[in-house]
Amino acid sequence: MSLRVFAPAPLVPGAEIVLDDDESHYLSRVRRAVPGDAIDLLDGVSSRHGGEVVAIEGRRCRVRVGAAIDLPEPTPLVLVLGLPDVGAAIESIAVACELGATQIALVRAARTPGVAPTTDRVARVVRAAQRQCGRARPPELAGPLALAEALAQVHTPFRRVATPGASPLDDRAPQGAGTALLVGPEGGLTPAEAADARAAGFVPISLGPWTLRTPTAVAAGLALVRAR
Repeated sequence: MSLRVFAPAPLVPGAEIVLDDDESHYLSRVRRAVPGDAIDLLDGVSSRHGGEVVAIEGRRCRVRVGAAIDLPEPTPLVLVLGLPDVGAAIESIAVACELGATQIALVRAARTPGVAPTTDRVARVVRAAQRQCGRARPPELAGPLALAEALAQVHTPFRRVATPGASPLDDRAPQGAGTALLVGPEGGLTPAEAADARAAGFVPISLGPWTLRTPTAVAAGLALVRAR
């Protein structure tokens, strides 16, 4: 797997930059990189470049920026997430980031058990997921929102809601069409919330015969709609 670290924008090919303490620690102590190692540099906004470790100077790493890596423009993939507990929410956000969600709307549903994860914690988990999967642009995050507000902000033509007992997904999104997936919290959506989702154009789909944890449903659902 490529060594990936974050570096401040803008990334200019040929420039040498010194990484901050956290990224230097990750590169030199966690990944045991040495001068000459090839790396990928992410600016955390939209850009990914090749690069090389030039020197490890005390607690700081100096790297050289290489050529930009061309990345395809992602098809919109929206996750509307009924917030579970904090740990499950963090896991769900990480999975969604790695599976290419372009937007994540956090929803305070009727069965949301407690508080939402902090903005700082969400930012850290998104950053770690970007480093893992190599995506340059992080997902847009919104919320926590009321369900009605989140549904009103979805403009993708292909909309599905994970629903136990529903029919399997047996149709295919048009090429390039955006997709939205609604996953409820632990305990699921209430009948009223499910009715609101259907009224907003979300078609129920099954993710199998068993009751899934919210992070598992997010992983299965996003993988399924991406395959379609």
